[in-house]
Amino acid sequence: MKEFVKEKWKILVFVLVLLVITGIVYFVVRKVSFSKNEYKGTYYKVVYDDTWKSKVEDGNLTLKHKKSKGTIDIYYKVLDNSLIDTNLEDIISDILTSLNEQNKGYKLISKVYNNEKYDSFQVMYETEKDQSMVNIYKQDNVLIFIVYNNSVEYFDIVLDSVDSIIDSLEIYSGER
Repeated sequence: MKEFVKEKWKILVFVLVLLVITGIVYFVVRKVSFSKNEYKGTYYKVVYDDTWKSKVEDGNLTLKHKKSKGTIDIYYKVLDNSLIDTNLEDIISDILTSLNEQNKGYKLISKVYNNEKYDSFQVMYETEKDQSMVNIYKQDNVLIFIVYNNSVEYFDIVLDSVDSIIDSLEIYSGER
């Protein structure tokens, strides 16, 4: 009988220790998870976490990463209503020419056209110290530009957070 009570006591202590460890892990994980912030402008909405500091000017959003100091600039351009039914692919050459002029010191890494959720185009540039990713989205007559810049050291590390911001993008109909 003594051994049975001793075994029950060991099981009880084991269960209590397991519950305490589970509780500690729960509170640590809960504290580490970041709260979400939302920016809702006239033409678009994005969601970002607390690792980014935001600044809004004229409907354009700038996010600055608190640790890496990388930035995401999100801005829009409203095109003439005659371009509502025009694909981004049809007007991208003028935009790319302008981007290449602005990024003369950068080496072009990739250009990718996509039309899944939105008609979109992604261009990546780099120098020895920095990398840039420019995403252009079109819905109706609205273009949304999302430009991510960071040092080579942090570019890939922060990229998951950047991708979640990009994936959260909602563009409101540009036809007004």
